[in-house]
Amino acid sequence: MKNIGYIIKSERLKQQITQKALAQDICSTSYLSKIESGKQIPQDEVKNALIKRLHINLDCYIDVDEEQFMEDSYNVMKKVMLKNDPSEIKQTIEHYQSMNLEFSKVENFYSFNLSLFRMLLLSDEPLEKIDTLLNAFKTMEENLNDRQMFFYYTNCYLYCHRSKKYKTGLSFLEKAGLLLQKIQLIKDEKAEYYLMLSTVYHKLYRTFNAIEYAKQALTLYTELGYHQQIVNCYIRLGLSHMQNGHYNYALEIFDNCYDLCTKYNLEGNYGLIYQNLGFLYALEGDSRGAISYYRKSLAVKKDPMRILITIHSMVKEYSKLNNSTSVETWCQKGLQLIEDYSIEEPAKEYIYHFNIYKIIHHLNNFDESLIVNAIDFFRLTQDFKNVYKYTTLLGNLLCEQNEYIKACYYFQLATEAMCAMKNIKSWEDLS
Repeated sequence: MKNIGYIIKSERLKQQITQKALAQDICSTSYLSKIESGKQIPQDEVKNALIKRLHINLDCYIDVDEEQFMEDSYNVMKKVMLKNDPSEIKQTIEHYQSMNLEFSKVENFYSFNLSLFRMLLLSDEPLEKIDTLLNAFKTMEENLNDRQMFFYYTNCYLYCHRSKKYKTGLSFLEKAGLLLQKIQLIKDEKAEYYLMLSTVYHKLYRTFNAIEYAKQALTLYTELGYHQQIVNCYIRLGLSHMQNGHYNYALEIFDNCYDLCTKYNLEGNYGLIYQNLGFLYALEGDSRGAISYYRKSLAVKKDPMRILITIHSMVKEYSKLNNSTSVETWCQKGLQLIEDYSIEEPAKEYIYHFNIYKIIHHLNNFDESLIVNAIDFFRLTQDFKNVYKYTTLLGNLLCEQNEYIKACYYFQLATEAMCAMKNIKSWEDLS
């Protein structure tokens, strides 16, 4: 078996066993390292002992026409990822994970697992279940070629994006960008990279960059005729123009986006479009108009996490209208949804949002520690907008209680969060 070293390494990492623990009483750690890197063919006695300790059944590993398999699996995964149907992504992952493939070429082993890694990041799998694969690739970085490193860095970006660590994610995309002159990307791979850049720049409030990269991605996807990806680019452009205060232009983009979805039967995007139209009305100060679109969004959404986004939006608008009864109703609906689907961990931010809004409207007693914990949570995830929002709130609430020293501290944190949002590193840069 030509790649026994990679099978041993893969299984060891999957089981979270150190090289030292696996090698104990069998061989030296350095000898095991050489086996795993393919630099040493193990003696049968050593090989069998390692396999036994890892409970590997080599009969489960199958040989395939490797080059044909790489081409076929790449096309299958690409098609599924473009469609972006969570259930289909999950089924495809399970299919390939059950195969226990044997690769004779290590570069194929890496390329295949990078694609599988990408699919896991696009699935609904909790990040904790993806950590093992991420850590495995961290140990393999030096073995990856330039093209594989590019996709490894973009995978790291996706991991950071899901963790809401956008600045760290951008650093990985910048590393990937340094490799562009060394590798040959096909049109859809380049478009995907540009859309990633647009997304992270939008999250970091660098609107001009977000718009420019969304336009570049849109041009490429239009040439390819990828309708869903064209819609994604329009949505990104609409959001970035909203962020820049170009509300009329954003409204025109979302209207065109809706027409495109109707034309190509992409109704699954309606919920997101209605959500963004509601947000647009909210930014223009029309809370009732915003709520009407949020209700339309709720009517077509099915995923509980996406529903929570809209419920949170409803709470904010009813709060602006000082409608405490509706604030309480929608906060309770959100908290009940989290409990019903047992999504307390992924929905942690919404638990904070809903409980804090109940404090604001005197539906719950003032709880300083709750707001402090929320601030710490959003600081950890680099969500500076919500850090600014809740440090300002807490400062105001503390002022009402004549606790001015504490309030000053939180107002200072609010200023730091605002500077982070605007990428301002020094006070001199404010003018």
